[in-house]
Amino acid sequence: MDKTKLQTDFISYIAHELRAPLASMRWNTEMLLDGTLGDVPEAQKKILNAIYEGNKRMGTLINNLLEITHTENGKYAITNEEIHIALIVDNILHNLEKEIKEKNLKVEKDFPTNPALFSFDKKSIEIFLNTLIANAVLYNKKNGTVKISFKYNDDLLIDVTDTGIGIPEDEQKKIGTEMFRGAGVKNDTQGTGLSLLLTNKILKLTGGELTFKSVEKEGSTFSLKLPNNKI
Repeated sequence: MDKTKLQTDFISYIAHELRAPLASMRWNTEMLLDGTLGDVPEAQKKILNAIYEGNKRMGTLINNLLEITHTENGKYAITNEEIHIALIVDNILHNLEKEIKEKNLKVEKDFPTNPALFSFDKKSIEIFLNTLIANAVLYNKKNGTVKISFKYNDDLLIDVTDTGIGIPEDEQKKIGTEMFRGAGVKNDTQGTGLSLLLTNKILKLTGGELTFKSVEKEGSTFSLKLPNNKI
């Protein structure tokens, strides 16, 4: 058997095996936090919240690893359906509400007045948008701004702009490649770099293009262009 396939299968197996115990830890932590098993002192709630957030990050990491292996072994399923982009963006922002409030970020949205439905693989678009918006929040500065805009021009054009730490020019060619994280963020944030790698791998399967412009210490704009696979 090909060595690369062996490695991919091994990662997929380990990731699947980790999902069940992580889910059990999450459910048990939720029961403690919501008082199902009795009152919990505030000091203990802080620790439980830290455990819960760590569990969520680990779950995201495992899901990204699984999807990466699926893109490499031909198991990544692609469908085509009509999608409401604005609803997906709003759902992602809702899930990031805690992080947005902690950094006191201003979120600006520039959407078409009457956005049309867009035809594409829904799971892929959710991964793309979650990656770009989460990174714009994660790598932003306190009191910064995140701007999300999209428009149609046969293709779907999405821009996500932040006022964050930016990317040094000598590192920009490596963004989204395997096992790369910028030197300026390795110790300051909780990201892994896997989400952009996954995005690039899915784009090769579904079509589309991701580009970006960035100035160190000023911020970045990531631009996503996707073809409209009209039903």
